[in-house]
Amino acid sequence: MAATVEQAFEGARRAADDEGDPISEERVYLVFDAEDEAEAVAAVAETAPEDVDEMPRTGIDIDSRLGPREWRVRVSYAAESEPDEDNADDPNGYTFETGGGTRHVSVALSHVATYPAGAAQFDGAINVDADGGVGGVDVVMPQPGFTETVALKKSQFNAKYKRALIYLTGKVNDAKFRGFQKGEVRFDGASATRVSKKLYQVTYRFSVSENRKDFECGGIEIGEKYGWDYLWFRYMEAVAEDDDGNPVAIVKKPVSAHVERVYEFADFGIIKGKAD
Repeated sequence: MAATVEQAFEGARRAADDEGDPISEERVYLVFDAEDEAEAVAAVAETAPEDVDEMPRTGIDIDSRLGPREWRVRVSYAAESEPDEDNADDPNGYTFETGGGTRHVSVALSHVATYPAGAAQFDGAINVDADGGVGGVDVVMPQPGFTETVALKKSQFNAKYKRALIYLTGKVNDAKFRGFQKGEVRFDGASATRVSKKLYQVTYRFSVSENRKDFECGGIEIGEKYGWDYLWFRYMEAVAEDDDGNPVAIVKKPVSAHVERVYEFADFGIIKGKAD
């Protein structure tokens, strides 16, 4: 037997601001013949309106269990506050995370010193062995990223949209997106859970890498590198001299830097922010 839902008025609450405009509301529903909490919530999700007086639905929670198959469920609505300028692009369900990861680096940002004086220098190449090989070093680098979780209708989260998300994975934004510049955001994929017959909860995942311009690395001036471009260096043998100009060793030094595009640009405008 399918679960049935009836609205109850006891325990319902509504709040308004000083001008009498509604800012929040809670409605109570009684659910009958629901086997478990998930079925009760799903039944209410299909019955309760998605918005009340232009206040979107913000939550559906089990209030109490009334019997073996009877439930009291509370639905919350809240007025959307005006976003501040910095976070104007952040949708509901936005989460932000930053942390450290390791990256293998073969050329230093800059060379500080060599001891003793007169020893061979390598122009920033790191861990050069006796044969001239450049070993590099693993360093901690920032790895910022963020996710967005939104509710989409079944008609929005259709086969065409799923394919679009699949082919967008691993691509980089071709225009400003969520406050980041072109080339800084990589789409890492999406996951979805069906929460009712008509509604899906979709989570998008993104990683961020900063664009850079006019910087020096290994003694080489680099004009521009988009965040997800790949930077590598070519090495050649060179004669290292001491402070008096006397040759002391044959070494490998970085002689050129190369910026490669390894991710495609794509339009992130297809990423849906909410059910409409």
